[in-house]
Amino acid sequence: MIFLVVGGNVLASVLLMVIADATAQHVELRVTAKEEDYEDEEENHQRPTYDYERTYRMGVIGVFSAHYLFGWYHILDWAIPGRSFPTVIKKAVVDNFATIPYSIILLAINSILAEGNTHKVVPTIR
Repeated sequence: MIFLVVGGNVLASVLLMVIADATAQHVELRVTAKEEDYEDEEENHQRPTYDYERTYRMGVIGVFSAHYLFGWYHILDWAIPGRSFPTVIKKAVVDNFATIPYSIILLAINSILAEGNTHKVVPTIR
């Protein structure tokens, strides 16, 4: 039974990461297209296209982040039991302050490693 729960969390995490990246790329491409409309047409610019590899890398990152978040939320439910509105607010505050810095660091490291830029990990963290 636990495999179904973890599997569902992994699938949800992957889907969220992929959808978020696709949305971000869509916005980036639209902004870039608008900026190019105002630039001089004599310059030879290649219009950027959708980066499927980037979306794939984000999906892979979603696979790995799902596991630590699954464990974290179990710890959070154990430490702050209950489902009332004030309890949920407490959990949200603790979750945001405790995991967001860690999650941002993990996302940066995973993104750099997924791109194959291992020499950039330490300078990026500093």
